[in-house]
Amino acid sequence: MPVVSDMTWQRLAPPLAQPGDSNCAKNLRSLAAHAEIMGCSAIAIFPCLYDKPATAQDLVDYCAEVAKAAPTTPLLYYHIPFKTGVNLLMSEFLTLGADQVPTLSGIKFTDGDVSGDGRKCLTIANGCMRIFNGFDQPLAEALSVGFEAAINVNFNFFPQMASSIFHLAAEGKRDEAQKIQEKVNGLLEVIFKPTGGFSPSIVKAAMTMLTGIDVGPARKPIKQLTQEQLQALRDGLTNSGLKLH
Repeated sequence: MPVVSDMTWQRLAPPLAQPGDSNCAKNLRSLAAHAEIMGCSAIAIFPCLYDKPATAQDLVDYCAEVAKAAPTTPLLYYHIPFKTGVNLLMSEFLTLGADQVPTLSGIKFTDGDVSGDGRKCLTIANGCMRIFNGFDQPLAEALSVGFEAAINVNFNFFPQMASSIFHLAAEGKRDEAQKIQEKVNGLLEVIFKPTGGFSPSIVKAAMTMLTGIDVGPARKPIKQLTQEQLQALRDGLTNSGLKLH
């Protein structure tokens, strides 16, 4: 691990957060610089959530500012428009970014359009960008059009089924991969039902029940589950034939 002097640490350490400055390029640059000094493999960033980029070029400019602070560390962008409200074409962003941000290496594509814009992203920069599939439900579809990597919630408690989807897709057995995908999607519906949709609280509770590892509560302002919701989750998982810890 690289040795960091006290003076270097003081220069690179992010300042104490002040009201309104926790999501700004200045703090991101400080964190990126620290990540590079510490030898991190890559940096992943969100867009600014207050003054949102309106165009792909705006987003590239923002990423370029962060990348300057870590000129030798790969930079990944986290595309998740249903959370950030920044819904830009990632194929356009990557096309521009490949020429303007030397360290831009890929994205996490948490978007349902894996066969459209997602597929286009795979071809940019001669296919050198790493495109991670983000949503669980279209994993088999994403793999069928050329995705090679994913970051999905269900990997935390259904790793064997996820692994099977990867292997079957690699062998060209799309129908078989889709059958397992449908099973995963059905189990996710069971997990999300008590909260009416995805919630970090319900995911953490499911992880604890299915793995026996207590991963703790979700952070505020996310609401904690009620006893009724926890019981509904237990019943749903048990009725689905899953073993609980």
